[in-house]
Amino acid sequence: MTKQTKRDKPLPKKKKATDISDDVSKVLELLPKDDPATRHSIAVALSHFSGPLPPPEIMEHYGRIIPDAPERILKMAEKEQSIRHRMRKEFAQFKRRGQWFALLIVLGALVTTYLLATAGHPGWGSAISFTAIAGIVASLIHSGKGKEKE
Repeated sequence: MTKQTKRDKPLPKKKKATDISDDVSKVLELLPKDDPATRHSIAVALSHFSGPLPPPEIMEHYGRIIPDAPERILKMAEKEQSIRHRMRKEFAQFKRRGQWFALLIVLGALVTTYLLATAGHPGWGSAISFTAIAGIVASLIHSGKGKEKE
């Protein structure tokens, strides 16, 4: 027989809110029904928040532990917000620049197609225009898939 180590044991699964409420119900069933004081002395609180700032009550508790914690948390949230705004602005500029380059590529391909077609090479002209237009269409399709992920 092999000795089981801590690494061999499976990790405990995270409990869902419904699992926790089921556990609370089981504990309440074990309590004596004739002693309401005991039953009412057990309280379970579940809280959840999302976003950069915790609720005011929690901020107040942080302030009791570390006096300048609420100010530091607010500064952190403001800094994070300014970074996000800057990144979105830079991304919009990058996207505009890409659209201008795509326009230049298509115009260049059309001019090249025209010059090749008038010089007696319509096959090469068609190939260049098809390649440029297919690249732009593929780029548009790919950028549309990125929007679905956001």
